[in-house]
Amino acid sequence: MEKSHSHQPDSCKDHTVYELSAFILPIEFAIPEIDELRNIYTVDGKRGLSPHISLMYPFVKDSSAFAEISSRISAVISAQHPITVVFEALVLDEQRNMIYLRPVFNPAIEQLRSALYAIWKDDELPAPFFHLTLAKKANLTKLTSSTNEACQAIQKLLPLTIELSEACFCFELSKKWHLTETFPFSNSLVSDHL
Repeated sequence: MEKSHSHQPDSCKDHTVYELSAFILPIEFAIPEIDELRNIYTVDGKRGLSPHISLMYPFVKDSSAFAEISSRISAVISAQHPITVVFEALVLDEQRNMIYLRPVFNPAIEQLRSALYAIWKDDELPAPFFHLTLAKKANLTKLTSSTNEACQAIQKLLPLTIELSEACFCFELSKKWHLTETFPFSNSLVSDHL
């Protein structure tokens, strides 16, 4: 995912209409099988979006809309303690045509999502579906043997625990995802565990 190093990205200074945008919790695992599956079986992975949990997707439609709420988002995020996430299961969900890692429910993620959503929209918050997508394919029953091996390798590593310390705003243009702003959590040593 391409990163912009300025706090106020050029896309916010010059009105930009996004194809898609998202507010995410980036997940950094040094597990090649996760990247391999995402790069082959997800459109987002092919377009440079790293592993993540989505907080708000789809999100704002353009840079002006994001600029209007950016400072309020920053205030919410900067008060957030790091969040410990434990991925407990690899799920092959034929109804959603997905393979994903399911985390143990952590109320801190839902509370953060609710606070952010209140800044962005007035309507009712949709039900959460927190997960890390590994593959999205029309027919999951026809996976290759290397894909099955990658899934088995990931399964053996579970549970996977990670501490999240930031959220990111990213958008897609010309079939490529761009990370435009990173919002660090509070640097407090207190972590929001289950």
